[in-house]
Amino acid sequence: MENNLKRRVMSRIYIIYFKNLLVDNTAILILPVFATISYMCVSLHNVLHNIPKSDLSGTFNFTLSAIRDTELAMQIMFVAILVWLVIWSAKKTQILSKVFSTAISSSSPPILD
Repeated sequence: MENNLKRRVMSRIYIIYFKNLLVDNTAILILPVFATISYMCVSLHNVLHNIPKSDLSGTFNFTLSAIRDTELAMQIMFVAILVWLVIWSAKKTQILSKVFSTAISSSSPPILD
């Protein structure tokens, strides 16, 4: 009976651990999926051949027109990746700011009145 209980508890712990591992490492999963789907939907050779190499403003305009004139699925994926990147960056900077504020407040010398 105790062995069965131990196995059930440990299996639940493993499931929760792997769920948290996947949720915490979404950056590692989302970017390769996006790259694979993009590669399947977009002719990378043609894009690289048509991109202007002379100036930065031409490259920027080409990028905007390429995003604007692509299929709806790619536009939705592009916007979703940008939104996810903003949210992920905000979370990371919030976590970093908490870490740094804790480190700074714990390492600062006491103020004497």
